[in-house]
Amino acid sequence: MNFSEIVYVEGMKDYLKIHTPEYTLVTHQTMNDLEKTLPSRQFIRVHKSYIIAIAQIRSIYGNSIELGKITIPIGINYKEAVMSLVGRRQ
Repeated sequence: MNFSEIVYVEGMKDYLKIHTPEYTLVTHQTMNDLEKTLPSRQFIRVHKSYIIAIAQIRSIYGNSIELGKITIPIGINYKEAVMSLVGRRQ
């Protein structure tokens, strides 16, 4: 799988759902392990259960991020990192 295909990753204990525009892949891996392998310039962890592709961000409002038709929550522990990313993009 090419990293550019990934829209977001959803964690479920020791399994992950990797969402692309075409399909969803379920893998037995932890969020921390995957986070270490993804390029940090392309992905950001926004919640204990979500990593998103930075290029897919359409808007941020309150404690949510819109990726097209998908809305992802921003965890309190990740809010500062998300807001600093937004500041860098402008």
